[in-house]
Amino acid sequence: MYGIRIILRKVRAIMEMEMASLAEIIKVIQETSAGILVVKAFALEDRMAGRTDQAMYTRVQNPTVSAFEQMMAAAEGAEAGVGFSSGMGAISATLMAFLRPGDRLACVEHVYPDSYRFMERILRPFGIAVDYHPLAAFEDDPELLKGVKVAYLESPTSVVFSVLNLPKVAAHAKRPGTITMHDNSWAPPVHQRPLAPHIDVAPHSA
Repeated sequence: MYGIRIILRKVRAIMEMEMASLAEIIKVIQETSAGILVVKAFALEDRMAGRTDQAMYTRVQNPTVSAFEQMMAAAEGAEAGVGFSSGMGAISATLMAFLRPGDRLACVEHVYPDSYRFMERILRPFGIAVDYHPLAAFEDDPELLKGVKVAYLESPTSVVFSVLNLPKVAAHAKRPGTITMHDNSWAPPVHQRPLAPHIDVAPHSA
């Protein structure tokens, strides 16, 4: 219950800031599919010059999505959040941002099936080496992540729901500079906050 109260306080603080600045009880949902109209010419000029961050084109920036991203970041205790249309959109975009041909990816066994398919059908043909390891190897072998660009983690893992010692793995990853990425779909921020023990990125379905 203590963790839930902390998260709710942070989300409420963001909502109160929104209400104070926009005089809204509930954030207006922006449903436009093409663009958000900027009424005045000088406002458009300021936006294009980078002097303001007013939403103009919904594929780039949308007030509803921005509010969601801020609340999710607060719930996770993150520096920032990015919203995607699906969990696999978040996972694939993040992995493609970090990995290049010739890089190595270390992944836990019993990973979410669609993540596995993405690694085998997209990343491996792209020239990225993918290796799967039991949870015990991530916890007990400090040398496992040497030369690894990204460690892809789940805890609990899919199907079998095995639990990983995230602080221990994060400590192992810091030594060689391995990026840690933890799919937090099975245990959302109310129950687990992987960024707290120094995991780098925490995508999940929300």
